[in-house]
Amino acid sequence: SADSAVARSFGRFRLLALVGKSQRSMAWRVHDSQGVHDAQEYFLSLPRVQPADGDAMQRWDLAVRRASRLKHPNLATPVEIGVCERWPYVLYDAAGCITLDERLQGGKAIGVNEACALLVGMLQGLAFAHEGGVAHRDLQPYMVLLGEPGVVRLLGLELGLHAERAQRVGATVVVDALGDADERMPGRRGAADERHAFAA
Repeated sequence: SADSAVARSFGRFRLLALVGKSQRSMAWRVHDSQGVHDAQEYFLSLPRVQPADGDAMQRWDLAVRRASRLKHPNLATPVEIGVCERWPYVLYDAAGCITLDERLQGGKAIGVNEACALLVGMLQGLAFAHEGGVAHRDLQPYMVLLGEPGVVRLLGLELGLHAERAQRVGATVVVDALGDADERMPGRRGAADERHAFAA
């Protein structure tokens, strides 16, 4: 039906499958109906709530673009950062790749050596980002991209809206500023939280 067709699209992107979602973010496998880039399939990553206003959108855009300038073998590079119907998004090339979440759901066990290699790659990418003053803010299995054997890259640096929270009022999402709460701190505060999470 027309409604289902609309529900399965996001701007020029056709939504193929939901890869994962959390309180802060979500990611989809998508096809670019206009072929703006060369790849056939992409990962489309979005925050779970819209920025509250133009200033919040600008903060999000600046943080994500700053993170995208970091170059490291274990960090995925966005092919596009944009906004569609007030929803900010980050697009990544999905050619020949699956997420860690998809790999785990596939039922094939991950051996000890492979698991250690994946963890080392994730930590190396995360450490490089932290050194650059950038945090991930929402480490999830669907934010870990697996390509060729032994190659792991992190998606979604600074993707989650860390300065705001959302409350559901009926069918409306209302975003409230948290003032001077800890999550308003820049990337280095989030980086410290992520190091503590890994240590735990």
